[in-house]
Amino acid sequence: MNIPPDKINLFTNSLNEIYSYNDPNLTYNILSNQIIKHFIKLPKQICISKKENPWITIGIKTSIKIRNKLFRKKQNLTLAKYYKSKLSHYCNILRENYFKEQIYYSSDTKQQWNLLAEFLKTNHKKCNYKGNINEMNKFFATIGSELASKIPESKIKFNYKSHVNSMFLSEITEEEIFNKIKLLKLDKAKGSDNISIKLIKNISHIIVKPLAYIFNLCFQKGIVPDKFKIATIAPIYKNEGPLNNPSQFRPISLLPITAKLFEQCIYERLYSYLEKNNILSSKQYGFRINKNTEEAINSLVNKINLKQNNLVVFLDLKKAFDTVDHNIMLSKLETYGIRGNVLNLFKSYLNNRYCNTKIGNLTSELDKITCGVPQGSCLGPLLFILYINSITELKLHGELTLFADDTCLFLKAKNNQELYIKTNSDLYTIQNWLNANKLSLNVQKTEFIDFSPVINTNYSIQINNNIIKRVESYKYLGCIINKHLDFSQQIESTERLIKKSCKALNVCINPIFKKSVFSAFVMSFLNYALSTWGSKNVYNLQKTQEYLIKKYNITNVLSLNDLYIHKRIQLVRKNKLDLSSLSYKEISLYNNYNHLSDISFKQEFLGLYSTDDNSLITTGYRN
Repeated sequence: MNIPPDKINLFTNSLNEIYSYNDPNLTYNILSNQIIKHFIKLPKQICISKKENPWITIGIKTSIKIRNKLFRKKQNLTLAKYYKSKLSHYCNILRENYFKEQIYYSSDTKQQWNLLAEFLKTNHKKCNYKGNINEMNKFFATIGSELASKIPESKIKFNYKSHVNSMFLSEITEEEIFNKIKLLKLDKAKGSDNISIKLIKNISHIIVKPLAYIFNLCFQKGIVPDKFKIATIAPIYKNEGPLNNPSQFRPISLLPITAKLFEQCIYERLYSYLEKNNILSSKQYGFRINKNTEEAINSLVNKINLKQNNLVVFLDLKKAFDTVDHNIMLSKLETYGIRGNVLNLFKSYLNNRYCNTKIGNLTSELDKITCGVPQGSCLGPLLFILYINSITELKLHGELTLFADDTCLFLKAKNNQELYIKTNSDLYTIQNWLNANKLSLNVQKTEFIDFSPVINTNYSIQINNNIIKRVESYKYLGCIINKHLDFSQQIESTERLIKKSCKALNVCINPIFKKSVFSAFVMSFLNYALSTWGSKNVYNLQKTQEYLIKKYNITNVLSLNDLYIHKRIQLVRKNKLDLSSLSYKEISLYNNYNHLSDISFKQEFLGLYSTDDNSLITTGYRN
């Protein structure tokens, strides 16, 4: 975007009045209004005609007419169906060849991925909602508060000790904002103010100073500008249910880019404070640096012993992020040391939030959100794990493992009777904690697996007189765990998923792009939770990997077994775990390279397997 110098000068001069005021709302309104006035034009209404598929030839068009004629006459339906199947086959060949050629001749990686998404029909951005847009927006805005109003009062009172230290907000510098703008990705959508990331980047050298002034003013006054709290919702269909039902659409919240920059500044200061003071529970693996789903899965699986009486209850929280009570949230923040003006800032951040829904050229009215943590923000998830943090302080017989709101309870006992008594006791406590914190349990989706050697079906688990379903397997954080811990369903599921990669790989000719596609459609599935299930019977899975590597000529890829060994040692190194869980070969490798840094360890490890060079990326490639 080339902006004329005279326009830049006019815009720069128009911002001088910002420094005359000390009201965050007024100062930000001046900035956003000047950006819109100088750089944003109203979009023109363009009539888009229906686009014909470019791979459809004149011959195919003639064949389509013949096919339609055969079906209309209804004289020989067998012939008509045969003709239709042959025509579909030829159309698919033409379509595949068209996209193969388009992807090959495209020099832009983003365009290549967009073409691939179009070929695979995975681009679901278009919304086909058939109902009233204002009703849809009302549904999204009030779903949390309506659900929270139905939650009963807790029968138990929970008291927590107040944290001694208090949080302090350090000043935001122009350099900090400038560096954050540089890291913004251009493919992200605009927010409710219609200001794009591209524009922000182009005028970053001008706006960093007023932004720093406004952000610091927010810190000083404990006020978040109202415009930062307006979210535009882009609904996406869930591919199930009627198109006039708002509950069948997933709301994607879009916030102003400047609001996201401000939230990042707060996030870094809040997260640093929480980690420095060890406030977040070690049982929480969600939205935390150096923690992930695989570690949560391993933490749970390592507790299970098939020779003992033990079980796991997988708790399903209903719309947990949407039902967070703002008063309880603020009370918890104060307990954790967020006090004074900092607490006022978070109070302002949560209060008076609004949303509207946009579908095509239609935009709904604004509706107030009175419940839940903000969606589409980096700060929302962190506030949620802080909100749910005290559940780990409950005095339970069992142990909790959390990834944000995905919660599971592990219990063990001497016998079946004791196991089920302890479980029901813990669930009673947890249910009361959830009620006290305005969170609700989806009893119908809450399930458990009994891993005991002998299972007595006379015993049951109940919540509010509702019997919890006993299952043979459960998909926890994307990994299917079964009662035998052989991960057979997970391995079969992974094999099915990577076999589907053929359709994507068939249209990839360029070796560099083909490797990227192989990484996304094959290695990502093989790599996920591999340290948990990689020691099981993966013979068929490894054969499938080898077949795909050979068929599509993918070079420098780690075998499934070698990738598993690397991940296992990496896990032990990172978490300083007991070496007894490693095999003799893994222990030897660990001892040989234990003194090395993580990067050097990767390089030395790969030296055992690679004749090309010694580097490894997480997708399992040697570069």
